[in-house]
Amino acid sequence: MTDPYHCPNCKTNKTRFNLIEQHPKIVKMDANTGDIISEHTSETIEAFHMQYKGPPYKVQCGVCGLLEDESMFTKYASYSQKKENLWWLENRKDLNNRKNQIYRIAQSNLMANLSADHIKTRWENKVVKEMMREAECKTKRNIIS
Repeated sequence: MTDPYHCPNCKTNKTRFNLIEQHPKIVKMDANTGDIISEHTSETIEAFHMQYKGPPYKVQCGVCGLLEDESMFTKYASYSQKKENLWWLENRKDLNNRKNQIYRIAQSNLMANLSADHIKTRWENKVVKEMMREAECKTKRNIIS
């Protein structure tokens, strides 16, 4: 009961479960009416009566209602944890690359915000330089012609 559970049916529930305790009651019943003839304890059981060998309790998913043995939920929890760990191992490089890309974009956005005036002046200088080149070209053409 200290192991984590994960529902193998709905595959989403990891937290909401109903624990159903099973207390077997050993009885001998009338075959025709279904009435209980006698009750027994595990010490006074009759020779041909088998004792209960099932789990002490069952687990029911609180989302989808699946009712199974506890081992079903714990085994699926360990399987899904291994699967999740493998996914992280396989995709760690991609995730690191994406994280680095996001970091670079955030850093460039930060730099853009910090140096907006600098970029504006650089752009203005570029425009001025282009205008001066065009003027020089025009004057050179006028001199040559």
